[in-house]
Amino acid sequence: MKLRALAVLLPLAVLLAGCFTSEEPLLAAADADFPFERIVYAAEDGSTSTLVRQGDGYVAPDDTSVTVLLQSFGEGLYFVQLAGVDETGEPQALYAVAIDADGEIHLYRMLAQPQDLAEGGVPRCEGEIEEVDFGCLTDPAQLVNVVRAAIAAGEPPDAVLTVVELE
Repeated sequence: MKLRALAVLLPLAVLLAGCFTSEEPLLAAADADFPFERIVYAAEDGSTSTLVRQGDGYVAPDDTSVTVLLQSFGEGLYFVQLAGVDETGEPQALYAVAIDADGEIHLYRMLAQPQDLAEGGVPRCEGEIEEVDFGCLTDPAQLVNVVRAAIAAGEPPDAVLTVVELE
């Protein structure tokens, strides 16, 4: 079963500084894939987290303010969307790519890299903080293509999670 990587991003979302975002969330539940009902995963520091399917997405049982959606791009590669609302009630979304790797979830591009923007095909968001690189996505394939190029260049994942339980 693929797409375990979605669960990885919730605890890491607070660490996203310069990241990939969009004007509106790119995925709707109708476009998403739901390869599991529940996943427990361990971060590199040994801490564990859980994601469960609830309604039209995945949530952490103790915090349903962020919904995770996954979209498969084949070969165990998933576009991951974390969506919620900000303090003003406006929709917000952050993105990464997860790869199902035999009991591990490899996360890529939790942070935008300077080479991803413009030359990598992802425009920089207008009006964002100048010192931080925010990539403005209009299509999930933009980030998937960036990650495929990074993997081809031998770049390691940003984080590796270990799948503890999967239902």
